Amino acid sequence: MKKIRWSDFKPNVKIIVNNLLKKSNVRITSTGEAIAGKYYNSKSFTSGTQYTLIFNSNGPIRVYLSQNKLVIDNISGPGIKVVKFTYDGTALAEQTIQFYNRILAQQVDIYWACLYVGDEIFPMEWLPCWDDIQFKP
Repeated sequence: MKKIRWSDFKPNVKIIVNNLLKKSNVRITSTGEAIAGKYYNSKSFTSGTQYTLIFNSNGPIRVYLSQNKLVIDNISGPGIKVVKFTYDGTALAEQTIQFYNRILAQQVDIYWACLYVGDEIFPMEWLPCWDDIQFKP
């Protein structure tokens, strides 16, 4: 898969993608806790919809929707990860993506995350959620 960086695009090219995760460039660090942290979805998950989660982390983690729907059980190693999943309509306590530390004795960091609707090729770096951007006239 070719990595696409936001900086690869020319200034006159418009990219219309929306990272659904609010304030998702805030680093999450876990040392000794099972739950590392979470980012809030700006929209509700829609049953039958495919999503692409892209994030940068340095350790072995699990990813859940809310705290009850497992997305991926074990993804490890440093760097950018891409996880594709289809939401099956399972009832969720919150509209969140939650990261769990797989090895409690090890520090795990999630540097940023982006959640997109669809199965496209998305930028491999953090982009803000449209809800986090304050447009000025």
